[in-house]
Amino acid sequence: MASDNRYSINFTLSVLEKTEASKLIKEHEKQEHIEPYGYILIIKKAALLVLSFAALFDFIILVGLIALAPKDPDYVERAKFLSIITFTLIAIFIVLLYIYDYLMKKVMRSNYSSEIRNPELMLRLKINRSYIEQIMKIGSSRVFWNNIKKTYRKQGFLFIQTKENRCIIIPERVFKNEEETEKLYGFVKEQIAQNTME
Repeated sequence: MASDNRYSINFTLSVLEKTEASKLIKEHEKQEHIEPYGYILIIKKAALLVLSFAALFDFIILVGLIALAPKDPDYVERAKFLSIITFTLIAIFIVLLYIYDYLMKKVMRSNYSSEIRNPELMLRLKINRSYIEQIMKIGSSRVFWNNIKKTYRKQGFLFIQTKENRCIIIPERVFKNEEETEKLYGFVKEQIAQNTME
């Protein structure tokens, strides 16, 4: 933090924070895709594979009931067996999705502290009366106040939303106290109000 009209904030958002913040954003235009950690992606792919087999078995049953049932009286018994297989595959799919979700949350929580300290992902925000500048190792971008639509605070995050429905997310944990958070929030609201009147 700096003076009353210039702010400089350095922070890194963890995957857990990005996930939580994306659920809190009021208007969605583009959702960030967060790639699962290593082996957890295998569970998701296995779940989708199991679901596709269940759909295939269901299709076979349907075709069989339409085409074969009138000609083959034993087909209904075989269809019952295929229905049990389909139900089992769908149950496995649901269980795999729950395992995937559980492991993803567990890994996000365990990696949280190392991710927020990662200098490679560090984001530096410079906020002044003219613009907001986002600076990362890979590059920087500026958003001028006349392109900012609104700002709001929700569950530990400060959101600054552009007219294109993109959000600049600042976790409140980077501020020393509530007063500092409220000061920046007030400054952002003031700049938005001034630039919407012009």
